[in-house]
Amino acid sequence: MDQGLILCRYLHFGAAMLLWGGAAYGGARERNWAGWSVLALTGLVWFLLEGAIAGGTWMDAVAPNTWAALATETDFGSAWLIHLTLVTGLGLAIWRRRAVATLAAFALGSLALTGHAAMDNGWFGRLHEANAALHLICAGYWVGALPSVLGDLSGPPAAEAMGRLIRFSRRGHVAVTGVLLTGIANTALVLHRMP
Repeated sequence: MDQGLILCRYLHFGAAMLLWGGAAYGGARERNWAGWSVLALTGLVWFLLEGAIAGGTWMDAVAPNTWAALATETDFGSAWLIHLTLVTGLGLAIWRRRAVATLAAFALGSLALTGHAAMDNGWFGRLHEANAALHLICAGYWVGALPSVLGDLSGPPAAEAMGRLIRFSRRGHVAVTGVLLTGIANTALVLHRMP
């Protein structure tokens, strides 16, 4: 179960990053449908695997009472309902680049509510979650845009592609700086002191 969850999380985070970064960059819209399909499928499988882990058996993955308990009685379930609502909205707006970029950024950021940043309570916990969300959004922009950047680099140097590359270069510097600063902040938040 654990190995399946690791693979599922990897694919889910990757799909969210590719959707957000690719849409923000202005890449090909055809990739949005494939990315959303992976995001939706792995989102569902992730929830089912959490049910199996919580219940202790594979049968709990498909038990409606386990789904209900997981969704309504756990912090993960509450966060996952928010996340899946964003993923659903993303699917409904899949051909609108700006809507995809916005919803994918929020969907990616909402994953911070399910990780180690969610372990703290009160204002400190909210600060940790906000920092983790910003970390994911910065990393997701840079990593998620790379396939589109590589596509533009391999094609003829059209003016539109050059404009996207220049924009990515500027925004990429901001994103990488954001990853570094939020990474340092995350270390301090986990250790409860400056490293």
